[in-house]
Amino acid sequence: MRIKILSMLLLFSSTTYACDGCNIYSPVGLNSTKNRLSVYARQRKTLGTYNQLGELVMKHSGHSSDQGIWGKSVVERYQTLELRGDFFFYDKLQFSFVLPFTNNIQTLDGDKRFSLSGISDPTLLLGYNFNFNKGKVVDARLTVGGGFKYRLGLINLTSESFIPNLDFQPGTGANSVMAFVNYRLTYKDWSFFTSLNYKKNGFNEYHYKYGETVNSRVDFIYKLDLNKTSLLFLAGAYAEWAGYDEAYEVFETTGGTIYFANLGVKWMTQNTMFHLDFQPVVHQQLNGENELLTQNRINIGLTYVFN
Repeated sequence: MRIKILSMLLLFSSTTYACDGCNIYSPVGLNSTKNRLSVYARQRKTLGTYNQLGELVMKHSGHSSDQGIWGKSVVERYQTLELRGDFFFYDKLQFSFVLPFTNNIQTLDGDKRFSLSGISDPTLLLGYNFNFNKGKVVDARLTVGGGFKYRLGLINLTSESFIPNLDFQPGTGANSVMAFVNYRLTYKDWSFFTSLNYKKNGFNEYHYKYGETVNSRVDFIYKLDLNKTSLLFLAGAYAEWAGYDEAYEVFETTGGTIYFANLGVKWMTQNTMFHLDFQPVVHQQLNGENELLTQNRINIGLTYVFN
């Protein structure tokens, strides 16, 4: 049994940067307290090239111990389809749920090596809204809250008789707690939005734990009214920070910081909204020499708004 546990830890402790599975996605909040249901699809793309010794030539995941990638160009895509509900009570309390489904893919020299899919870990969030000058020319809302992420997704899916590392699995195998704060300021057709999210990950059954994560975004928004529809244009920045992973020791070659630009557009009708965000990386500082570089994130969403 001890040999099995040590083997699983070696599998999990590959050099990693926080993927979307161990992070929090925070969409730009609407200037409304109407109930809504949303579907989001997003993808993170990472890539790099390893030499014949498994050393990363072009600076996510340290697969240097995996001889299957030696001398190969590696591309990994972390894809998430997410159902989210946001419900408001008396314009003050906000309850949200998030149910994600993931599909994670690794390709070597352009050929797919494996793909793992499944339901990931669901999240429940509770926030409290502080509304300032609601309905006035200058309108602001501050939301603070927290939540819980439950370990539902599997962490031991196999592909052709081997178990890909934890980054590719649908779940993390651990419960997590989180806290968040959002702020939105609106003046006529202009808005400013910022958010800050913190997530403390727990240990899974193999005593492996992702590092704590923090992400934040800042966006400037312009609204253009077109008859019965509106276009919202977003420009800003997004950043992620991940601490060290842990098992029976701290893995100092994990985690790091990534900074993204953010460009987006939203198309709104009376009851629906279409979202599109493109987030190219502008700078990243990773703690591990074998971590694949994140290239970009793409987020697409559709929201239905109702009373």
